[in-house]
Amino acid sequence: MVAGLELPGFNLLRNLFQYSAASVSGSSVTKASSSRLVNRTMIEHEMRAEFSEEQKRKIQLLNLPIQLQQEMIINQNAKLLELLDSGQFSDIVIHVGDEIFTAHRCILADFDEYLFWAGITLDTAVPKQEITIEQGTAKQHRAILRLIYGGEKLSSADEEREDHDFKSVYLKLYFIDKAKIPRNPLEKPPFSDFRIVVEDDDSAYMGSFVHKTILAASSPYFAGLLNNSDLIEVQTGRLSVPEEQDFGALEQSTVNLLTEALYSNNINFKEINSWQKIAALLCLAHQWDCQKVAILCSLELASNRITKENVSTLLKIASIYEMSHLYQSCISFAFNQAKDWENLPLAEKFKQSVLPDGILQGWSIVDIYHAAKKNGNKPVELACGNWLRFRPIKELTEYLDKDSVNKMLRLARELGAEELEGACLRFIEAAFQQ
Repeated sequence: MVAGLELPGFNLLRNLFQYSAASVSGSSVTKASSSRLVNRTMIEHEMRAEFSEEQKRKIQLLNLPIQLQQEMIINQNAKLLELLDSGQFSDIVIHVGDEIFTAHRCILADFDEYLFWAGITLDTAVPKQEITIEQGTAKQHRAILRLIYGGEKLSSADEEREDHDFKSVYLKLYFIDKAKIPRNPLEKPPFSDFRIVVEDDDSAYMGSFVHKTILAASSPYFAGLLNNSDLIEVQTGRLSVPEEQDFGALEQSTVNLLTEALYSNNINFKEINSWQKIAALLCLAHQWDCQKVAILCSLELASNRITKENVSTLLKIASIYEMSHLYQSCISFAFNQAKDWENLPLAEKFKQSVLPDGILQGWSIVDIYHAAKKNGNKPVELACGNWLRFRPIKELTEYLDKDSVNKMLRLARELGAEELEGACLRFIEAAFQQ
């Protein structure tokens, strides 16, 4: 490294290393070395000081998918426990002594350790099963079922009182990662009781075979739909999805990707080459109220898939579905495309150079204007201001809503754009009259 040169974050990494090196010494750390320990407050202070807002945002984008996947697993486990307690969608009744348990064979089928220990054979030829088990106590079966469904762990005291055979199978089940159980949505899995098919898609003659239990535990949309026995979809066990959607033609492969995500609580974006496919997955996830899947898609688009050719389309999607990380990444991308300009024509070249593939909405220009002003980039600030001054008012106000109109009004007053200010005031007045 060149003498006197320190890269952004270098001090932070150096201090983290010193902190880690001192920490591993445990109780043998001397007073002299302990005085060099860097506490968390100092580390956070250096992170705030040494990383720009853009760098912090990119770091956050890297960490969020892991947090979201953990939240998806926790939420799904909680819903599965509710289904276990209520017996909804259950297709097996288990008698243990004087107690009765209702469960779901699609869940139990993935846990051979429990089935072998309990002596349970799942019969795919019948719609429902009822069995009596001699192995183990009702308490032990309840503990295993709650572990399988929701990850609930026995207390240390209870575990100590259990016999060796039970503890052995219990520990094996405890370390199974239920979130990564493989499943091929193109093949009909055992005990499947629902199918999702895209209309008019030649590849959809079979559709995506799924389980009501997983759908209800993963999506409030499906939980509500499947609770209504009067619906034709519930009676036939088949949901037909229109091919024509707001975001374009829906393919069966997109439905398969979403159902796979509900089972695995994960999406392998490395296998999806098309940004259009991820955008369609985001829109469908939002439609089916799978919000964390939608956010995962928006984070992937924000981190790796924005280009000059698609940024205005992604801006529109981010605005419609309120995906803040994707929206800010699109604005940042557009700003970075323009930040080195020196002499900018007023409107048309700005539109073509920054967002060439569609109409540039007024709300996106407002954010680019503020980003340029905050960063002291006068050429971009001037171009945005002139674009807003001379653009047709109808085009600027076409996409206004209650959230963006105040932002546009403040900027119109700042720029002295009286006609745009009047249009915003008329929009607000009309909104109050409705």
